[in-house]
Amino acid sequence: MKWVLIDLKKKLEKNSDHVILKSTLKPSKILPILEDFKGISLVGYGKSIEIFKQVGKPSNVVKKFDLNKFSGSHAIGHTRMATESAITTDGSHPYSTGEDECLVHNGSLSNHNNLRRKLKKNGSKFNSDNDTEAGIVLENEFGHLLEEAGGGMPADLTLGLDSDASFTVS
Repeated sequence: MKWVLIDLKKKLEKNSDHVILKSTLKPSKILPILEDFKGISLVGYGKSIEIFKQVGKPSNVVKKFDLNKFSGSHAIGHTRMATESAITTDGSHPYSTGEDECLVHNGSLSNHNNLRRKLKKNGSKFNSDNDTEAGIVLENEFGHLLEEAGGGMPADLTLGLDSDASFTVS
């Protein structure tokens, strides 16, 4: 791994138990470095979005991250009863779907375990047992195939999402 040297004292900000790394480097240069560190969970990245995640009562999360001091064009707060996965910060919403994107949803993806098994066989990696992450990995890694095939999936990835959920993507 080729490391990119960064003057971290000027680039790191702490907010409760989250650390924000600010850099002019493209995510493609930073993300591989973060993969080398065990115990670090990346909750989001980009130029115009900040994602803070935690389990617990929403009012406590607002206090923990001092969210009343933030400003911007919009914010998404989300509370969801975990029925398909453990109650963890990694599994909580919002879920990062890529650079400057996040997703929240209610409901559940009832076939996420089958989906996850098939995706793992194709080399996909997961950070949690959350049903949302399975849908995101499917879209991020194979969405281009859906478009190229006119909406169809390759035969070995005929997975489909079985859900009664409403989604919000920002």
